[in-house]
Amino acid sequence: MKRIFTLFTVLMFFVPAIQAQIHIVSGLKGGTYSQLAQDIARVCKVDMVIENSGGNLENIQRLKEDDSVHVTFLQYDVLLTE
Repeated sequence: MKRIFTLFTVLMFFVPAIQAQIHIVSGLKGGTYSQLAQDIARVCKVDMVIENSGGNLENIQRLKEDDSVHVTFLQYDVLLTE
């Protein structure tokens, strides 16, 4: 939860100053991560591209391989498998 708050703080206060577009890979459509990404975009009022994915494993792969992806959500245990 602390990391979510940190991410929110960064997006809320620092990103608008640079007017960048943030690319988020969230998770399954209709899932918790997808809703979280939508909520962050709504509150921060920053230009964001939000993409759904097949889940945690796809999220970590996209973050590692796709330079256009800035933020993704995943569970800690996925990092242990990498």
